[in-house]
Amino acid sequence: MGAVLGLLELDARLLVLCGPTSSARLACASAACVSTLPAERRRAVQAAQGVEEPELVEHGPLPVEALTQALRTACPELLGDRTWLHLLQPLCSSPPPDAAADGVLAAVARRPALAGCAAVWAAALGRRALAVELQAMAPTEPRPAVLRSMEETGNVEQFFEDVLEGRLVSVILHLARGVTVEATGPAIHRNDVGCCRWTPLAAAADSAARRTQGLLIAHLLLLARADVNRSCPGPCGWTPLMRAASCGAPAIPTLQLLVQAKADVRKRHENGSTALEMGDQTSARALRAARDARSRAEEAAAAAATAAGARGAAKPKARPKSSAALLALQNAGRSSKGSGRGTRR
Repeated sequence: MGAVLGLLELDARLLVLCGPTSSARLACASAACVSTLPAERRRAVQAAQGVEEPELVEHGPLPVEALTQALRTACPELLGDRTWLHLLQPLCSSPPPDAAADGVLAAVARRPALAGCAAVWAAALGRRALAVELQAMAPTEPRPAVLRSMEETGNVEQFFEDVLEGRLVSVILHLARGVTVEATGPAIHRNDVGCCRWTPLAAAADSAARRTQGLLIAHLLLLARADVNRSCPGPCGWTPLMRAASCGAPAIPTLQLLVQAKADVRKRHENGSTALEMGDQTSARALRAARDARSRAEEAAAAAATAAGARGAAKPKARPKSSAALLALQNAGRSSKGSGRGTRR
């Protein structure tokens, strides 16, 4: 089943090839599969599941307040309404819960005007299967402006220029158009042909000390699953953490963000230096403090997991129950075949 679901994530259209009953069963096996169904079949399955719009998540991995301030004047179309970005919080969790996509779809089903900005955000965050379904739910006349922008061709060279210049809206749209978070950019030192080449996260980490929206761009790239420890292609081995550290004290918020995302403080540059040795004293102290705080949090989480496992082992195992949701989904699938076939007994 895991291989099937992985294949569906690569191309959401494959589930359409399944019959209504089979697609309903797959949707029951993984709630995330609901997002890959055609709109009519998805509505039937959701009705059978009783999917409801989720409660707002005030705090989570997505920096909602900072994004709202940055986009309020630059591109209000990406904000939807004042609550919309909060609904994306579960989708940004790592790993996202199965119901995360269901919640976004349920919200858009109730508020179709959100379909355009929802599709852009889903695509920008790397949730392509969900974005395909949201695009199908968007009104065709008039087509949302952000959706028209998303449907343009991505440009890697322009993407890196926008990252380095801190243009948040343009970066979001480039990601939505399909530019990958692991793209290889221009040389770090343009006149040195043998120099390392930028990765998107390294470019964002470097620009965050100079550009107002650089930190938000780095945060967005991490949520879109950029590799925090990927070295820039080339001989020097620059990592995003090293680029941020080399900017000194102005990059402290970026250093903290990268360390929280499990950046490896021990990796070395070609010259033998680590990120701790590349900045000034202030940034080095902040980097050590962030590293130590992460270690304490990991130790506390491991201790809590061990305690929870011990409590779970002490409880008697519950007997499996039959799933009414499974029967409801199967019935929803069969009913969508139309009235041309009789009821299966």
